[in-house]
Amino acid sequence: MSDSKLPNLDCNIAMELLVHPHILFFPSWFPDQGGDLNGSFNLTWAKRMAQFCKVHVIAVHLEDLDADFEWREDRLENLHISRLILNRKHNKLKRWVLKSRLLMARAAALHAADSFDLVHVSVAWNMAFIGGKVSRKLGLPFFITEHSTYFLTHQNFHLKKLLSYFLMRKALAVFVVSRELKAHFETKGMGRVHVIPNFTNIELEEYSSKISSPYCFAHVTNWDIERKGTKAVLDSYKKLRADMPCRLILIANGIDIGDLGYSKKELKELDITFYSGFSDPAQYYSCLSQAHCLVNFSSKETFGISVVEAVKLGMHAIYTRSGGPETFMKEEWGSSIAVGHIPDLYKSMELACTKNILLKVGDTDRDLLFSAKDIFEQHIKIYHG
Repeated sequence: MSDSKLPNLDCNIAMELLVHPHILFFPSWFPDQGGDLNGSFNLTWAKRMAQFCKVHVIAVHLEDLDADFEWREDRLENLHISRLILNRKHNKLKRWVLKSRLLMARAAALHAADSFDLVHVSVAWNMAFIGGKVSRKLGLPFFITEHSTYFLTHQNFHLKKLLSYFLMRKALAVFVVSRELKAHFETKGMGRVHVIPNFTNIELEEYSSKISSPYCFAHVTNWDIERKGTKAVLDSYKKLRADMPCRLILIANGIDIGDLGYSKKELKELDITFYSGFSDPAQYYSCLSQAHCLVNFSSKETFGISVVEAVKLGMHAIYTRSGGPETFMKEEWGSSIAVGHIPDLYKSMELACTKNILLKVGDTDRDLLFSAKDIFEQHIKIYHG
């Protein structure tokens, strides 16, 4: 065989790495093994990317230990999770020194055993310093995902923001979930900022909303209840229920219902089912799919993953034009309202309940909305440069 007909092995290997890279992923927050949901979107990202390539997560958690630290390993096909457990009793400085040293050593050992192709960090503050250092030591390209609404809602000077900007400028590219966040970071000197949507959980595909009575609303919130507009949603629901039968499912991670001016007894009287959060995505979707309409009344959303999930479940969505949902929603999928406009919130809820609105089955555009394969391929194009 002549040299001209020999296969280009270097080219073939490069193409394989381009399409199926081995990713070292440092999430700043990641769900622990005890039910803490903080950073669940990072677990979703890792699981979805691992459908198409190898992903190794290195996450950090705090527990009460007898030793300074311990490592725990999990494996699920292409997804490998190394959990560094640090002793909660130590002060922050000692934990930081330990974390930095241990993560650097573990990353180097893993790379020697099974080479990584790139380093990806989620949320600049906290892990980007270590992730960037690892990428330089191992000679790997470095990428950051940043989703936080914090950069848009807190305009005052803050050292954490300045450090985050500095670390993001060191990355080969920054991934964001909205055009507004992209524009903001570009004003801070970041040249390669790309808008990529969040993944939805694999478990979502097994559920759908069904017609039932009475009409049921759902509201998904968290500790940031003012930004989420939770009090206005509850008050509007209470007013509506005085005029017509309806139900509300309230999924709230990390809040005290008393902070909203409601007691558990009153929730029961108003037929509001309160869930404090789910560690299992299947349980979450099983609960959410019992509703017919999602109510999102946020003052600011960089994306709006709960709106995406609701639409893919076949639920009608009431949402604010708050920077995220309006960039992907179609008119027939829901009702958009201005931020903070409570009268329109009530009118939209009243209309949905009166007409028993539920999305039609068989909407191809809705089914294909933010498919995992499409989102993965968007990542690959950016990784390739």
